[in-house]
Amino acid sequence: MRTRNFTWSDLPALADLKNLLRRAGGEEDALPNKLLEEELGQPGLCPEANCTVAVGEEGPVGFAIVHPELRIGRAVLELNVHPHHAWTGVESLLMRSSLDRAGELGADYVHVCVYDPERWAGLLESNGFSKVREYLVLRWRRPELVRPELPDGFELRSLRPGEEHLLTMAQNEAFTGSWGFSPNTTEEVAYRVAMTGTGPEGVLLLRRDDAVAGYCWTRIMGAPGRSVGFISMIGVVPEYRGQGLSKPLLLRGMEHMRARGVGSIQLEVDSENAPAIGLYTSVGFREEARLHWFEETLSAD
Repeated sequence: MRTRNFTWSDLPALADLKNLLRRAGGEEDALPNKLLEEELGQPGLCPEANCTVAVGEEGPVGFAIVHPELRIGRAVLELNVHPHHAWTGVESLLMRSSLDRAGELGADYVHVCVYDPERWAGLLESNGFSKVREYLVLRWRRPELVRPELPDGFELRSLRPGEEHLLTMAQNEAFTGSWGFSPNTTEEVAYRVAMTGTGPEGVLLLRRDDAVAGYCWTRIMGAPGRSVGFISMIGVVPEYRGQGLSKPLLLRGMEHMRARGVGSIQLEVDSENAPAIGLYTSVGFREEARLHWFEETLSAD
């Protein structure tokens, strides 16, 4: 077994591996290669330097991506290993290589997110990680959806091409200082808006006069008839909080996806964000799983 840097010729094999892992996790629909290509093509990711591939006799058996978020001193590590090679040392090889890369990038700390902490405990603890946070995965599956009215003076419409800077400002204002949030550039936001399943029409801007008061960023994934909607991000700019905007903003985003045939809607929320959890459960979201975040602080050497 050896590791090497990613090349774009690896894309089909790595996309197949991700779909194999999806099926092992109970997902029915295969995702197109284009999705992984889009993920790896994000501004600042540079997969040729920040993606490591583990190669066995039959080809790639795993890969790791180091997502640099150096504006907050962080790197986020993603590990993917073929089930037939799981816990045979591949994870350790990819972990060590990725931690070295995070150090080269100048990250102060590294985060890893896992569904099954007991399964990953040995590897994470042996590499200096400790648990720092939990996120709830919530899902909505109701037949009906109430459509509330917005407070007077506010309007909601889809993002228009060329307005990505407005979305960037609103997102950064709404989330800067929140755990794990790295401020975005307009280039990064524009790229993500154009990714599969989103598009400007799926980003709803809440406006008052010429100001953006909040937004709901939706995404739809999966085959027709089995598609799932995602609330990727939703936020209200601080100066507009306390005006009853969050619930109608959320429900309008859900309505947008329901009109496009999704069977359920999913989102993730910090387990320590009680107001947000209260909002989501009040409209029918229920906990489906938990994401466990682990952290290692890198030495300055």
